[in-house]
Amino acid sequence: MKSDWLFPELDSLEIENISQDIGIDKNIVSILYSRGIKTSNEITEFLYPELNNLHSPFLLDGIYDAVSRLKTAIKNGEKIAIFGDSDLDGITSLTIIHSVLNRAGCNAIIRYPKAKESYGLTCNIIDEFIKEKVNLVITVDSGIRDVEEINYGKKNGIDFVITDHHEQGKSLPDAIIINPKKNNCLYPFKELAGVGVAFKFAHAFLFSFTSIYNVNFVLIYKKNHLYTIKSVKNGVSTDEFIIEKDDLINTITTFIKTTDQVVLLNIESLELESILKSIYSNIIITDIRKIASSFNKTNYSDFNQMINMLSLEFNINNKNIKSEFELYYKIFKELQARSLKKIISILSEYIVLVAIGTIADIMPLHGENRQFVKYGLSLMNNKKGHIGILSIINKSSTTSKTISWDIAPLLNAPGRMGETDLTVNFFLEKDNSKTELILKKIQKINKERKKLVLEIIGKIASEKTNIIIDDKIFFYMHDEISEGIAGLIANRLVDDYKKPVVIATGTDMNGIFKGSARSTANFDFFNYTADFHHLFERVGGHAQAFGFTADIKNIKEIADRLNNSIVDKFISNKSFKLNAFIDLKEINSGFIKNLSILEPFGKGNDEPLFLSNNIRIENFSTFGNQENHGKYIINKSLHAIGWNMSDIMSFFYNSKKDIDLIFKLENNEYMGKLYPRLIIIDIDFSD
Repeated sequence: MKSDWLFPELDSLEIENISQDIGIDKNIVSILYSRGIKTSNEITEFLYPELNNLHSPFLLDGIYDAVSRLKTAIKNGEKIAIFGDSDLDGITSLTIIHSVLNRAGCNAIIRYPKAKESYGLTCNIIDEFIKEKVNLVITVDSGIRDVEEINYGKKNGIDFVITDHHEQGKSLPDAIIINPKKNNCLYPFKELAGVGVAFKFAHAFLFSFTSIYNVNFVLIYKKNHLYTIKSVKNGVSTDEFIIEKDDLINTITTFIKTTDQVVLLNIESLELESILKSIYSNIIITDIRKIASSFNKTNYSDFNQMINMLSLEFNINNKNIKSEFELYYKIFKELQARSLKKIISILSEYIVLVAIGTIADIMPLHGENRQFVKYGLSLMNNKKGHIGILSIINKSSTTSKTISWDIAPLLNAPGRMGETDLTVNFFLEKDNSKTELILKKIQKINKERKKLVLEIIGKIASEKTNIIIDDKIFFYMHDEISEGIAGLIANRLVDDYKKPVVIATGTDMNGIFKGSARSTANFDFFNYTADFHHLFERVGGHAQAFGFTADIKNIKEIADRLNNSIVDKFISNKSFKLNAFIDLKEINSGFIKNLSILEPFGKGNDEPLFLSNNIRIENFSTFGNQENHGKYIINKSLHAIGWNMSDIMSFFYNSKKDIDLIFKLENNEYMGKLYPRLIIIDIDFSD
């Protein structure tokens, strides 16, 4: 086995026990185990994410101030503007906030960087807002680093609410900031996309109009002589605590206020009602059966039957439940959330946008991102969501791969070619026939974008005059490169050059050039440039997707300092982290279908890599216009495909030796039937 085939240490006995405990195929358990998801609870929570486990938006620092400021602006008829980044994450974010404001009767101004404009907010854009007499600007997927620009706007009478997910700088702008990555923000999940943060703001704003906003609910559950108490306000709950009967009165008088609403969760707890009313004459007391009866317009006579029926109706997975109290608590949360039917309907529409923006921005697909994307895909596959998106997919099954390979590049194309208006109009348009016309224009631009990227990559490979440096990094600049496609080119070249790549352009920038830098997952541009940020006019982006503007006179120093700062810390070798060993006899279309339980695949949750040993190649052939793809037949009828691997596959076939394969699995549909096949990732001789 090759040294760069990294196989994790697996406890086969423990995997077998977990498999039997939760009723999941041991190969799937093995995949998750290899990724550090090792207990029955962790595995079931990963495989069956529930929307009712989403964190409350009111856990975000600044959210209360942001909701209050927006409501004041709407009430007073203030002029509101939305500013967002011009990529798909920014545009889906803008769409959500624009929709929310429309529903509130506010026709907001929208703005985003156009054509040759710099990244982020600029003072010129702020001047536009001043001229338009804007009172409040909401930024989406941007703003956290626009310190001087926002402070300039603030001095000119404009307030700002920032919704962003990028890393903050040394100082923060004078604004209300909603960003899980803000230093003092205790929000539990830090990896939301910009559209995820915008969604949270929209959720909080809509929720603030309900009758249960800012109401503290005290939940009480009794089992034998013990009482479990927990409070919930705006979806934010306290840790439950357990007391004995002797401490009940003292706890009630200390913990419960007259403005609270008490919810009794089970039969045994109902006896508390008279005690509570003797202490608080005006307190509101209800129980879960009354709430459920009101919700379903059903008179439940059997308490246990009601709990079982609601668990099924709400798709609560009992494998994720640790206690009976937790089950009752989840049912309460579901009843409360589902009673807000209008809000649920609106948010479901937005979740499709969150799924698209999250995948397009290559955010890690675990935690809340996994919940958003999994549910968003489910809605799309049930023909729900944005009318334009539904017109694009028009397929029986949409996956994360469909979005990352087809939808995201298509809808990002106009912005990369200086025509962001098209994508914005595509998302904001409500007329289906107009959306179709916009889509045709976008498809045409996307074809032009693909052709242009290939031409420039070919030019870079053939000429050397515009290379600033080619050492530990590859830094290339050409004025003919559109800044919108610079990042795409850098991304394509990273694998070829096996080093960080910077593609820069200075077309019509009056002495200022823009750079787009890309690298692999073990390289963080922010860390390597921290000591010389003073050389940049602006910086932004993520760890491996870094963008900046700078004075042209600093270009050589920036390249040299970035190159020299790397030393030997950048690891360019491509290793393969294997997830499971599998016998070829276990591979069939049914097993591959079962792998879909691991979806959505993407950053942080890649398609699993399998290893099989001692394989005898029974046949080999090539295909493709240039005969550059290869196909093995193994195990009598199983096909193994190697894209752009015909030469190496031919070498191993001609050796007549047994081989080991690393591969992914997929079902290939032919004549209405599914046939399993291997997608070869790497090959080696068997030991």
